Amino acid sequence: MSLMSLKKKKINLRQDNGSIMMEYVIVTLLAAIPIFLVWHGAEVLGYPGVYDMSTGQLKGTGLEIQAFFQQVMAGIAMPLP
Repeated sequence: MSLMSLKKKKINLRQDNGSIMMEYVIVTLLAAIPIFLVWHGAEVLGYPGVYDMSTGQLKGTGLEIQAFFQQVMAGIAMPLP
């Protein structure tokens, strides 16, 4: 390969950096938005949420998740012979 073709390839790689970064931003946002809606609640959809930031307490599905993990931990902690 000639030196000229190598320089052209480097220029093309530099031009693609912006589109790759934008892809990462879009994928991150598409993952973060549903997590945010589940965590804080989507009252528009009738979903109560998991955690209430104003009181610092679990609510709705969060209480169910907490009860499930407490049952799992109680089952693990049982002294079985």
